[in-house]
Amino acid sequence: MMRSARGIGVIAVFLVVVHASVAQAQDPPAPADEIKLTLEEAVARALEHDPTVVAARGAIRAAESGERVSLGAFLPSLSATTMTSRTSSERFNPQTGTAVTGSSTSLNAGLSSSLPLDIGGGQLADRRSARATTAAAEATFQERRYGAALAAETAFYEVLRADELTGVAQLRLE
Repeated sequence: MMRSARGIGVIAVFLVVVHASVAQAQDPPAPADEIKLTLEEAVARALEHDPTVVAARGAIRAAESGERVSLGAFLPSLSATTMTSRTSSERFNPQTGTAVTGSSTSLNAGLSSSLPLDIGGGQLADRRSARATTAAAEATFQERRYGAALAAETAFYEVLRADELTGVAQLRLE
């Protein structure tokens, strides 16, 4: 079964090459802009534009942000408050028979600080979890980079192979 599938594939490639050769002999196409890349350039482009690599890079940034947030749980907090009030009053003085007005102003200020205690180890566990998440994101990034590089190299060599097969097929036709 595998042999007949391979034979069909060879015949299909042969027919495509023959059809292309006949079409080229009848009406040569206008020269197209070709992009020629080296293997290194193809891999570099793949690593820059592959969506899985870009997403893995973003996951690393998010995990590093989570590490910074988990570090904040260990930091002390400081808060300051201020309050001012002014009261005025008017009262009747029976000795003089006149109304007396008066006012008072009060100013209050406060400063408080707190330092969290990690009695149960929850903050430390959160910190370790955040670090592990970052390590996992970095490992995923490397895996995605290797996968993208492999796919680019495979495609590069497949194009070279197809070009060589086309050249061989054209030589057979001549």
